[in-house]
Amino acid sequence: MDSLDMPQIADDTTCEALPAPRPVMIAVCLCSLVFSLGMTNWLDASADQVWRGRLETATEVVVAPLDSTILSLELQAGDEVEVHQAMLTLDTSSLDRQINEQLETIQQLELELQQIEAKSNVEISWRLKEIDGDIHSNKLKSADLLKEKYLADFSNVAWSNVLRDRSGIQTAAASGLQPLVHSFDVPNEVRIQAMLQQEAAHNASEVYSAQVELLEQRLAELKSIRSDLSDQIRNAHGIPLLKHRIEQAQAEADRLQERREQSEILSPAYGTVGLFRSQVGQTVTAGQPLVEILDRAQQYVTISVRSRDLPLFEMDQEVAVRFPGEVNRRGIVSAIPPQVSEIRDDGESFSELRITPTDKSWPPLPFGSNVEVSLLH
Repeated sequence: MDSLDMPQIADDTTCEALPAPRPVMIAVCLCSLVFSLGMTNWLDASADQVWRGRLETATEVVVAPLDSTILSLELQAGDEVEVHQAMLTLDTSSLDRQINEQLETIQQLELELQQIEAKSNVEISWRLKEIDGDIHSNKLKSADLLKEKYLADFSNVAWSNVLRDRSGIQTAAASGLQPLVHSFDVPNEVRIQAMLQQEAAHNASEVYSAQVELLEQRLAELKSIRSDLSDQIRNAHGIPLLKHRIEQAQAEADRLQERREQSEILSPAYGTVGLFRSQVGQTVTAGQPLVEILDRAQQYVTISVRSRDLPLFEMDQEVAVRFPGEVNRRGIVSAIPPQVSEIRDDGESFSELRITPTDKSWPPLPFGSNVEVSLLH
């Protein structure tokens, strides 16, 4: 009976599996989780290694210098252009009319000025002649008054001597002054008469002095009037105002002429002509952009990078650049902005990096073409 029970025990042992230890199961689960996270991060990192950007270049914008209409285009988009080479021409018919009208206005004003100046010169000559006559007449009067004043002063001195000295009147002789009457007594009536004559001579001298002073003042006034006469007459006829109007009209004509010379738009730089934003016959306003000059020697690529990926880049770092057509070239990180350039709806922030060529091997693709940038391993 014991032998029959033994096989039954053996069969039960082979049919039931022993349970795995709990620590082993936990380790297997952790390994699987770590492997999954690692694969996910590796796939994400692999996907983040490529950034899409666009090919750009330094540009020089050419704007319309005045309100006008495009008359002709001298170049087409894609043409190479030199500095100061003609690019397009603006219609200046309206400016030509304004310039002609302004020149006619200047001519009329100049003729009017000539006529007024001729009248002024005649009046100035006539008035100067009158003033010169008055000056000459007053000088003669002043001379006569000075002569009378001298005689009055002489008479005053003579009568004063008569009253002061009894030796009295003297006359000139070959041997000098000799007394005509050596000694005599002057009667009272003579002395009174001498005093009256002396007083009259003194008064006459003062009157002549006052008259001479008045004449001198009049002469000074006449000379002042004479010096200012030309300017006063010219001002009265409006000559300075007319000259100012001519200067203003000439300045306006010069300004219009300068604008007319700007009708031929010249290239400000060397490069490639971009797309014209206006065509022949279209009206443009002053300051409106007309075309861009693309400088292919300063082309670059801009890429938008998430802020959390910025640590992958540094200045002067070399990166791989793939152009359309599977053309692979190299570039250098030349600009990393100090702040973000975009914050999207999901809250992710981005910055635009600039990649410049390492050499001149970049293909001549149209600007704006899509480009891929990746890190070098």
